[in-house]
Amino acid sequence: MKANRMVKVALAAVALIGTAILNTSGSQVYYSGQAGANPWETVDRWNKYMADGGGPLGWVPTLNDTVLINASTLSAEAGRALEINSGVNAEALKFACGYQNFAGSAHLKLNGGTLTSSTDVVIGQYYRGLATLESGRIYCSQNFIVGENGPSGYGTVTNTAATIDAIRMRLGYTSGSYGKLVHLGGALTCRWDYSSFLVGYNGGVGEFEANAGFTTKIMTIGGCSTNPPQPCGTGTVTVAENVSGYVRDYLKVANGTLNMRGGTIYLNNEFAADYGNLATNLYVQTESNGIATIKGWGTFRPTSETTVLRMIHNGKVVADGEGVERDLNLNLIAVVNNTINNGPEGDNGWYATNKGRILFPRTSQTFTGGKNYCLGDLNVKTNPDMVNSVGFAFTTGFNAMVRGGFCDAARNDIPAGLPQHLRPVGVWFIGAFKERVSMADKISFDFVSLTFRYDQAQLRAIDTQLRLYRYDGTAWVKVGEGLPGGDHLISTTAPLPPVAYGDYNMGWFALMAAGNNGTLISIH
Repeated sequence: MKANRMVKVALAAVALIGTAILNTSGSQVYYSGQAGANPWETVDRWNKYMADGGGPLGWVPTLNDTVLINASTLSAEAGRALEINSGVNAEALKFACGYQNFAGSAHLKLNGGTLTSSTDVVIGQYYRGLATLESGRIYCSQNFIVGENGPSGYGTVTNTAATIDAIRMRLGYTSGSYGKLVHLGGALTCRWDYSSFLVGYNGGVGEFEANAGFTTKIMTIGGCSTNPPQPCGTGTVTVAENVSGYVRDYLKVANGTLNMRGGTIYLNNEFAADYGNLATNLYVQTESNGIATIKGWGTFRPTSETTVLRMIHNGKVVADGEGVERDLNLNLIAVVNNTINNGPEGDNGWYATNKGRILFPRTSQTFTGGKNYCLGDLNVKTNPDMVNSVGFAFTTGFNAMVRGGFCDAARNDIPAGLPQHLRPVGVWFIGAFKERVSMADKISFDFVSLTFRYDQAQLRAIDTQLRLYRYDGTAWVKVGEGLPGGDHLISTTAPLPPVAYGDYNMGWFALMAAGNNGTLISIH
């Protein structure tokens, strides 16, 4: 009797050990969805792929199992989704939507539960995938990927209030793939000191709509790896009003568009020591075959005003107020330079439209009398190269922060009284200040001479002369003139004293075009 009991206990132990071994062996598995609800924890709907023997899995997946779901039984178009509900802790070695080719989008729905992957979570692996994250948490030990493999790896994720926590985010990661992440709420974090967020990479197309905050070490919009060489990806990122994005190292717009819709990008330069304290924190166009644009209104800044930020600008930065007087503010960037030669006919530079105004990266240092400097371009250049940047030289030396920018001519804060018979080509505002942000303390100077690199695309065939005006506090006064063309530079004809009134003591400047409109003949 006692011996039989011992045999039964031994057999039970063997069975338990066998089950444990099966549970940890690792399989590629799928979920057989049905009409109605399809909760993760329904054991009898989990099955093995034929490569692992086929048949029922016998338990819910573990961190050793690779979960690959398809639209065959979990199609969003059929109203089905694999659901991870509140209180459920789903696990996988890797999780992917869109593994096999079926009509529709394989659908994951997170409703308060947790999905933990010991490697990656992929939405749109080889074919279409969709994830709707209402609440809960996704934790990836490595990557969160939306749209992984071309030509049909298309993924879309809408995050309403969940937490996405991964080392790396990838949207549209290889040639022919497409990934879109709409981040409406919750949290999005690329953790650790080697994290990155790639939007459109290696020939892929990516989109990121940031309606809530996010954090990463590095963000790249478009671009590619060079070892081995890959095709250039294309990215689009939109940062909504009142949204804060934290980029701990650098943001690179390599090939694509960063649309600012009133948000703030914090460039915190936390890894400056890794670059000999000469880190570049914002890049606009780094690929020779790329086209990069920052457009809209909002702010780029460090968390602390005293942090030194640097920028490489080889593309277009456009202040677009969308019909309202709004600013695109880069004043708290300390250094700007370009690594792709612009030249007289180049169009890389600063622009403003739809009542927008751009605040250039400041030029802050001790100025030597008679030496040329630039605002909106590398400070030590002799002449400005970037479109709508400004060169200047003081007659005497002093220490100051020269700040200012360029604005759309339709703004109401431009002093009234410009000649109505002339057409504006560009409008600038410039001053010398004691502080980085405050407008209260201005630095006095004796005289200043200025040179403006205007936008040649604003000229018309009928234009015969350019006239430069400055507002002296009471009226617009002509301070320079020239002919259209050439190097697209126009300078003041003589050094100018400070302006006694207004926010900008170097002045408001307007370049106006005079055209030959022909002769009006009246016949009676």
